[in-house]
Amino acid sequence: MIAVASTMIWIAVIYEIMKPSKEQNNRKIIILTSFGTLSTLMITIALFQDLPFLSAGYIEEMLISGGAG
Repeated sequence: MIAVASTMIWIAVIYEIMKPSKEQNNRKIIILTSFGTLSTLMITIALFQDLPFLSAGYIEEMLISGGAG
């Protein structure tokens, strides 16, 4: 769900940037870019949390078993 919202935000940023400079709303661009960055960061953190080799259980298992395998 957040990925869809993030995509929509970035599309809105691109749409706003493509306008002629006199029609661009700099405040809108800054706000949309900030929210886009935040949402992308949230997605990135969520993806990294799902990686098995970053979990404490995986590290403990590797230490106990003596390595990969």
